[in-house]
Amino acid sequence: MPVVVTATGDEREFARRTLLRGAFDLITLPVDREQTVRTVRLALWHSTLRTLIARKDLALATYQDHMDKYPREREQFEESFTKALALVEETIASVKGTILQLDESLVCFSDFATQVEHHVRQRALNRLGPVSGPAPTTVLLIDSQKEDREYWAQCLKTRSPGCIVLEAETGKAGLDLCRSQRVDCVVMELNLSDMSGFEVLWNLVPQAQHPRRPVVVLAKTVFAPMRQLALNNGARAYLVKGRTSGEELDRTIRTAIAMVKPTGTDLLT
Repeated sequence: MPVVVTATGDEREFARRTLLRGAFDLITLPVDREQTVRTVRLALWHSTLRTLIARKDLALATYQDHMDKYPREREQFEESFTKALALVEETIASVKGTILQLDESLVCFSDFATQVEHHVRQRALNRLGPVSGPAPTTVLLIDSQKEDREYWAQCLKTRSPGCIVLEAETGKAGLDLCRSQRVDCVVMELNLSDMSGFEVLWNLVPQAQHPRRPVVVLAKTVFAPMRQLALNNGARAYLVKGRTSGEELDRTIRTAIAMVKPTGTDLLT
């Protein structure tokens, strides 16, 4: 049987303010009121059941005590007491059945209330349109070794599932991507197939002291002068592949972005 409960003016006003842009017109019954009524009824039936069981136990104890004192009267009263006890048991079973039905109806009603709430919230969100938030971080990997690119790309995606990882096999391809797309951080190998990694670095960070796009060098070579030269020319960090974990690379990228604070719209010109 459907439940129809009309919302009051105050309830409508409260919901109008709560559910943004009048989403309350999608629902006309406050389901919590009917649920409260059923919950109260259930509590009353539980109380009745406890009373019946207590009285049955008391009657049994009294009867047993009386029979212990007057055993000759057992045959006289046993039949009538058994019938009375059976009637009480039947009543208790009926009350338990009622409680079970109320329990089931409350579960169904709770599910219905949840569905209604979800429906209203979803319609309200649809009316508001998509929620804008910060754009995901975009990292560009420039490395001529395909296996290395794929490995580090997977490391970054595992550490930061929302991260967008672009890949470039050559320095020229990497510079083209930086010109055409928003890139928050560049991770590059200095040993490239088409041009010097330092040439790419100089194009990416023309102002070494005030870079707008962070660059992290991830190289196979452990060579102190090369490391110092990269840092002097604007690289935010110099990591060695064989000594760097995915977690460390992810952390270094986050730190570099925070230090440089790119606008996210800077493209190479």
